[in-house]
Amino acid sequence: MFSITKRITIGVASILILLVATSAAVAEPVLVTIPEKPRASLAYFVQVEEILLDGEEIFAIIAEDSEGILQRFNLSEKTVIVDNENKLPGDLKKIKKGDKLYVYASPFSTRSIPPQSQAYVILMNLDEKVPAKFLKIEKITFEEGQYRFEDTNGEYVLTLPKEELITPFKTKNIVRPADLKIGSEILVWSEIMTLSLPAHLMPEGVMLLPEREEKATDRILTIEARIGKVAFEGEQGSELKEKARKSSKGEWLLPLRELAEAEGYEIIWNHLEKSIVLKKESTRITLVELELLDSRSYLNSETLKQKLGISVVVK
Repeated sequence: MFSITKRITIGVASILILLVATSAAVAEPVLVTIPEKPRASLAYFVQVEEILLDGEEIFAIIAEDSEGILQRFNLSEKTVIVDNENKLPGDLKKIKKGDKLYVYASPFSTRSIPPQSQAYVILMNLDEKVPAKFLKIEKITFEEGQYRFEDTNGEYVLTLPKEELITPFKTKNIVRPADLKIGSEILVWSEIMTLSLPAHLMPEGVMLLPEREEKATDRILTIEARIGKVAFEGEQGSELKEKARKSSKGEWLLPLRELAEAEGYEIIWNHLEKSIVLKKESTRITLVELELLDSRSYLNSETLKQKLGISVVVK
């Protein structure tokens, strides 16, 4: 009896040891969070619902996307309009309510309703051809007489012979693959591509788009932290009447009206969308997320640099 009990005990112990060893050998998977790379643009297939005008000038388009959500696309002098069917510059004024468009826009949008984003490229006249792909070049290699281009979104690869002609937008310059550089933006018409990722495009036409540079930071605002005094660096008599203030988060806030007027902008209040539009010649800047203190609007330093190209230095 003792012998049988001992054997059973030894058997159970052996199984437990085996289970422990097995579980130790199969380690728990470790989840590593890799920050997602910001996209260069987002693509929308939309139908125009409303065209917003300032006199005869179109400054924004409100359209319904493929998921039935309204989107507002703000336009600027750098927004490119292209006739997709003919691979030529398009006419913005020919866009009307009900038209189908393919829009490449900034990946950053406001939290307003509808959300607003800056339109980079608008493809109109979507008849038979597949909408052109918008690529911002991130990597270029040259081998055996061919250039290979990879885009920043990691979606496409384009290979072109070195003698291939590329159509420049609204110019008559002769452009070849060697003229493209990292950061260049192009449209590629391609009905056929591989199912891999990134997909290899079989180009039927390539268009080089104008450079869309960030607004240069030409001016610097200095804040004297002790008293909140604000002035443009190196400019005599440029001290603002209003002081800088701090938000509940500890951010420095600058007076919107005084700064906008100093930069030559007209300030327009949009009651319907509860936003402020800064207008100067053909430039329109929409501001939605503002700080309201004592019935006055303020900008934080990050928005000031992004929207008006003014850096802030605290002393």
